[in-house]
Amino acid sequence: MRIRRRPLLMVSASGTFLGCFLTVTSFFLKSNAMLLDWAPVLAVGRVLIYVASFSIGMGLVPWVIMSEFPTSTFSIYARFSAMTILFVAKIVPDTKGKTLEEIQACINS
Repeated sequence: MRIRRRPLLMVSASGTFLGCFLTVTSFFLKSNAMLLDWAPVLAVGRVLIYVASFSIGMGLVPWVIMSEFPTSTFSIYARFSAMTILFVAKIVPDTKGKTLEEIQACINS
């Protein structure tokens, strides 16, 4: 049985959206002291919805599509990866052993 890529991506994207939206709803319920007994169960269940939805399309289809790209496309990915390394090395602060106030001060400077 063959399933087309676009419907897989649409179902997967819809499921990941739903999982994230419902997880936010769980945290909202908890922060407003509503359904306190159910909020953790709902949050975990909704994260599972996200993971399952991601694995059927968003996690799978890009690997299949990448195999169809011309080789020159990977040079673009290599450039973005190199820019990411430079970005992290130059801009992202190391936060190990720092307090939240020290991290905030580092980010704001």
